[in-house]
Amino acid sequence: MATFPFNNFPDTQKILYESADGAFHIASGYDKEDPQNENAPKVLSIGIRWVVSRNDNQQNKKPSLGYPNAHSKPCWFILPDDLAICLLQCIKNNPVIDKSGIDKALQILNQQTT
Repeated sequence: MATFPFNNFPDTQKILYESADGAFHIASGYDKEDPQNENAPKVLSIGIRWVVSRNDNQQNKKPSLGYPNAHSKPCWFILPDDLAICLLQCIKNNPVIDKSGIDKALQILNQQTT
């Protein structure tokens, strides 16, 4: 499900991975407002998105809208915690922007799932 997950404060969202071409990001952050989860502002989530989508490339959009998006606003696809843990463990040994951020996210996610 694509959502607007992360609070708009710079210290609450962290880019954990950026593809070599800069088109794909993995980020951690705290959910903004999730009516189904009263603890959303305190629960770390991992989101993924294409910063530059195929559609952006085909239409040569500048600035790019990325994917997912809703009503011309960028969205993030929030991963379930167990899948997020697997993904972060896989990319941990690849070139990433912030390896310590991945370690911290893994620690919090593991605590949340127990």
